[in-house]
Amino acid sequence: MWSLWAQESLDYKEILAVRMDRIANDFLPFDATVEYSGDRVALPLYTGEIMEVSLSRGVQWDRKFTAQADSSLMHLFSLDAIGGLLSTFQKRSDNRALQFAVVTLISFLDYSNKPGRHSSIGRIPSADHSAAIRVRVLIKFIQVMRERQDADYTLLMKVCDCLKYWSDWLSRDKHFSKNNHGLMGSIALLHSAIQFGATPHSSTYLEVATSRIFELGRSSFDRDGLCNENTIGYHNFNVKLYRGLVVFCKHYRLSETLINFLEETILRATRALEFCIWQDGSIPPLGDSAVYRTKAVSRNKPRCFYESGFAVVKNDDLYLSILCGAPTETHKQVDDSSMTLRFMNRDILIDGGSYTFDRTDPYRRCVASSLGHSGVFLKEFDGLLRREYLRKFGPVSGKIERFEESDEGVRVSCRYSVRNDLAVFTRNIFVCWPDEVAIVDSVELHDNDFRPEIVQRFLFGPTLAVHFDRRDKLILASDEFSCSLFQLLDCDGVLYRGEAGSPLRGWYSYKYKEILPTYGLDFLRSSPMSQFSTIIKLTKCASLSECSTTVRAFAGQVGLPPPRLSLGTE
Repeated sequence: MWSLWAQESLDYKEILAVRMDRIANDFLPFDATVEYSGDRVALPLYTGEIMEVSLSRGVQWDRKFTAQADSSLMHLFSLDAIGGLLSTFQKRSDNRALQFAVVTLISFLDYSNKPGRHSSIGRIPSADHSAAIRVRVLIKFIQVMRERQDADYTLLMKVCDCLKYWSDWLSRDKHFSKNNHGLMGSIALLHSAIQFGATPHSSTYLEVATSRIFELGRSSFDRDGLCNENTIGYHNFNVKLYRGLVVFCKHYRLSETLINFLEETILRATRALEFCIWQDGSIPPLGDSAVYRTKAVSRNKPRCFYESGFAVVKNDDLYLSILCGAPTETHKQVDDSSMTLRFMNRDILIDGGSYTFDRTDPYRRCVASSLGHSGVFLKEFDGLLRREYLRKFGPVSGKIERFEESDEGVRVSCRYSVRNDLAVFTRNIFVCWPDEVAIVDSVELHDNDFRPEIVQRFLFGPTLAVHFDRRDKLILASDEFSCSLFQLLDCDGVLYRGEAGSPLRGWYSYKYKEILPTYGLDFLRSSPMSQFSTIIKLTKCASLSECSTTVRAFAGQVGLPPPRLSLGTE
């Protein structure tokens, strides 16, 4: 039955004669605490779910996962657990790890070789991502086993057939995505091109992979070098893939033209990254990203990436980001107009992060929807994931319209709309050096189908205790730090933290699979033409009059009568 994998006879001798001593982004060995229990081992998948392997029964490939079902299935069939076992064997000479790797792969080949199974594996969520990993696992298996005296040549032939099937699968245009999945698939095909040696398949894989990498390098980054995947974490991930790819190409003496192109792309992308990271070199948790440190050195200067709908206002002490618009839908959340603010390495306004990729998880729905962002929205948007939001309110368009630097500070204007401008949202921000921020938002509804419930939302840094000091003022404090937020127009205000009811709100995630409570604040208005005007003073401030006339003028308050406010808590 294993011959079902083979579409044609392969030159196994030629393929198995190829020695590959480098695998790009090689698999990490399992931690020493992974223990074997008789003829069984329980291996952790990336999602935290467990993959059980039995020497007598193999793996239950059709099992159902309770947590992050789609991601767990993708990782199960990627075979990255086999890659981890092989690396464990190489690092610690752990023969049991090799034994379980062999049994797991045999089990996969037996399962997937039954009629209809390989096509169903090709339809799982993120099948391209899974296949890209699988190809590198199969090649690593060949390399570990090819020179062993106890190598099973028949098994290696089956692995070669399986490798060709998934390499061909990745080569088809319908399985190519113009994002990091497509890049991972192209990198996998370069591995296949090397492994297939002098066979005709090698040149095919090389040609497809090379042309796609050129295409991705040109289309995935804007003219200023920012990646089009709507999150700084995935920008950094793409840069990491390209860096590993350069090392791989140089090692196997692939095209100099390709290498030069990759190095130029990396240079532009690295420069963009240096503007986008926090001052301490960390990746900010904007969209689908956790917080983690990089080796990049921050450029503490303002920068606007107009094509990507992202801007950062930055000096040595202050970091403000603004998102509005999107070049693609990859990793895009319901976050147009969303801003973050950081001062003296303290989070003041934050983005909810990503938590997990499980669309059925209510906390993922919270942080990825408008509930997880400091922006201006319709209440109707709350709780909707991006696809649901587009179906209900699309088409959606947005852009940063103005980014103007002066000695006083930086002024930013952005605008987004839904349903062909039937609802228009405008945000104007003024960062007034050294420690003031004004935010003026306006919303115009031109269709009675919209419910006129407008929210200006702020999600606060998790170390801050937040309370109303007066009707027109909130205090944000942590240890010896204190700052103030003023809402200057007549609207209701609701303060909340870590609510688990309906709606579920006031949560954030800086670390994968970790969700924690934080304060959120909704300013509310019920009018088709609504406006909000907010000033944040990043030092102790007794009253609005202590803010500069410049920032108050921007907020439209100089010379106006005192505002009437209705503020409270729920």
